[in-house]
Amino acid sequence: GVSAGKGEHRRSGALGSFIRGAAAGTVPAGSVLVVESISRFSREVERQVLGVLLNDFWAKNLGLAICGHDEIYTADLIDSRPEPNG
Repeated sequence: GVSAGKGEHRRSGALGSFIRGAAAGTVPAGSVLVVESISRFSREVERQVLGVLLNDFWAKNLGLAICGHDEIYTADLIDSRPEPNG
């Protein structure tokens, strides 16, 4: 249980290792990171967290699951949701 802090763990901690492993192929595509809460994933502002998901997770076909939630947050999940007012 260490959060991603203000970005330092994303760069040099376990989260960074997970992301680098996905880029290197040692973490298989489709893998899911499970976190206790979104605040444990990152303490960065929401816009930066979204960037991490888009650039570092979904671009590498990774998912994020939050304990107590039924969904795994992936690019496919977001793509499958209907457009607002659509």
